Amino acid sequence: MLVGRTRLAADLVPLGLRPGTVALVHCRMSALGRVIGGAETVIRALIDAVGPEGTLFAYVGWQDGPPDDLELLAPGDRELVRAEQPVYDPAVGRARRDHGRVAEAIRTRPAVVHSGHPEAGVAALGHAAADVALPYDPIAGGVDYVEHFARAALERGAGRSGPLGAGTGHVFDARGLTEATVELIEATFGAGG
Repeated sequence: MLVGRTRLAADLVPLGLRPGTVALVHCRMSALGRVIGGAETVIRALIDAVGPEGTLFAYVGWQDGPPDDLELLAPGDRELVRAEQPVYDPAVGRARRDHGRVAEAIRTRPAVVHSGHPEAGVAALGHAAADVALPYDPIAGGVDYVEHFARAALERGAGRSGPLGAGTGHVFDARGLTEATVELIEATFGAGG
């Protein structure tokens, strides 16, 4: 089934996206069906749903960062990585593949704000982007990066944020960040939808 921007935007409303929402975006494109225009269409539908006063943000990480198991490499390989690994630059450091095409599309949009952290980084777009994409310091912050960005979003008036085509998501409300099972957008596009 083909899915377009208008349908996506309308079907985001029952998931809690309204004008002014600060939304953490998780998206598995394959769960949405065949989206006309791909990830860019999904972003435009999300922007339509949250409006000019809303904000979208996504975890992006760094696809080409140094290996997590650096200490397990042979000494020569470790030294090669240390000598030749590019320094992280959020303007060109691609989002991790496992964060999806929508995260990468948000990262590369004009006027995006990046938190600047190579591993726990977010890219934000919209009215409160600079407020949500605050730099993350795991030592000084005292909280994990999910809670850090959730608190930043909550302080900026975040509403409900659910995953697009994923299993669970986060709900931002006055009680703070709570894990919650949320409606899946793919249910909207399932058989008979």
